Amino acid sequence: MDTSNDSEPIRIVLALRLSERDRALAVRYLLTPRSLSPKERISALDVFDELGASHIIIGKNTETFAAFYRTQVEKKYADIFLEQLLGTDNPEKTGTQLARETWQQILRDLQTWGLDLAGGIEQQCFIVFCGYWWQSFSKGYIREVAVFQELERSGIQFTAHNLRQRQERFSSHDLIVHGFRGDVKTSAYFLHVARSFPLTNDFYLVRLYDPARRSWLDVVMMKPAMWQALDGDTTPCELDEVAQLLPMPLLLMARDEALTVITYEEWKQRIMRLQVQKQEE
Repeated sequence: MDTSNDSEPIRIVLALRLSERDRALAVRYLLTPRSLSPKERISALDVFDELGASHIIIGKNTETFAAFYRTQVEKKYADIFLEQLLGTDNPEKTGTQLARETWQQILRDLQTWGLDLAGGIEQQCFIVFCGYWWQSFSKGYIREVAVFQELERSGIQFTAHNLRQRQERFSSHDLIVHGFRGDVKTSAYFLHVARSFPLTNDFYLVRLYDPARRSWLDVVMMKPAMWQALDGDTTPCELDEVAQLLPMPLLLMARDEALTVITYEEWKQRIMRLQVQKQEE
């Protein structure tokens, strides 16, 4: 879509399935995230998926929210952001600031097209959709770069996809460790989203929130093949019990898929032992 002519009239058509409650939930998710309950956060993920099929009409041109975000936001800012992120030794601190500054620039871009959070609910939904995906993009890659750097410092042998290549960024896995394909996740919310299944990778490096301690835990969730290579017994549990039962190895069922959960530190130790054994063979 050509958005160079800011005099063109803009119209937004939200997907019919979105209720007033859904629209309000999407706005709250971005603007007042702490006001959402855990259940509302999960519901919001489905709302943003539905919002992606809504339409923005500029003049005679019509695009879905998802297509607009790809062409007018991600295409313009993703490569620049990642290049800066890869050039820092402290991706979590520096990346967070870069992401915040970039989002402010995105908001200025949207304002030049006549879109503002002070507008009606349609404009608000469009802007928070862009904000949700920029936040997901930036948080995801900040976490990913931080993990890659930490694995290198730990001496873990791994192969990562090339973040400077857009095609590789959208590969089904982020890294390979000991022949197993893995994905880096900023939270466990992917287990609540239907489009995540069936799980295609062997392991997931996950940041899990512990509400009792109000802190984040670094864990690894593995499918049976990888856990078999690492060996050990497990204790069955539910997702909301994981933080309390760690560090014992746990067995979690997610939509009929078995996942063994251990701490990130224990996972690294077990991987190191495997890699040392392989070198000695």
